[in-house]
Amino acid sequence: MLGEFYCKMMLPGLFLFVCFTSSIYILMAISIERYMAVVYPLVYGRLVIRRGILATVLAVIWITTFSVYFIFVMTVVGVDPGSHRCYLHYRSTSSQVVTGVFYLIYRLILPTTVMLSTQICIARSLQRRSARYGSKKGVSFHVKARKRVLQLMLIVILVYIICWGPGQIFFVLYSVGAISPTWIGSTFHTFVIVLTAYNSCLNPIIYVAWFPEFRVALKQTFSCKMTSTSSPIFDQDASSEKREAKTNMSNI
Repeated sequence: MLGEFYCKMMLPGLFLFVCFTSSIYILMAISIERYMAVVYPLVYGRLVIRRGILATVLAVIWITTFSVYFIFVMTVVGVDPGSHRCYLHYRSTSSQVVTGVFYLIYRLILPTTVMLSTQICIARSLQRRSARYGSKKGVSFHVKARKRVLQLMLIVILVYIICWGPGQIFFVLYSVGAISPTWIGSTFHTFVIVLTAYNSCLNPIIYVAWFPEFRVALKQTFSCKMTSTSSPIFDQDASSEKREAKTNMSNI
């Protein structure tokens, strides 16, 4: 009993991958939030003032991710009665293929599609606004600020694809039987897991390198000195967004 519990917790790296995957969907939520702020500023302004919306989004992400992995370890991970080693036991070949394809979509294709789609829509919106308003100083400032965040998100997405892509591709190849079952637990398997972990390690470095405000906020956090003048990293002045949108509507 204890051996089976150990295998279910340790072999698939349950809590490790819950944290990794939750970080992906938090990035996806940030992409959607930026999309709403830029493309639909009035709707975004009404949403951000609602209490508890951030906590609700984070809770849904963590609970959903934990549930997905918990079902996996409870149905697939077990102990070989002969060798007393941990192994993945699928009920059928088809269930193994479905599991591999599901995780490829869940951990790579879906987040990548959503993040790239939102960034493309943001880029198109910024291009239209730049063409519409020309070189007006106030609008130009906000367009430049949004472009800066857009560039940051594109870098984060690229790093995510590089770090997560190899592991997901090899897992689906393992699931369809294209590579040997001995791949699980091999040196290369360990390497792709470490590469996956680097995604979470690199994101803070990217933010620190890209945003001086992030460095200031980080320094204040560790020194326990938070000031009211600190501006949020992704704050694009919601009130200005509202005024801009109202001006656009009045000009129609």
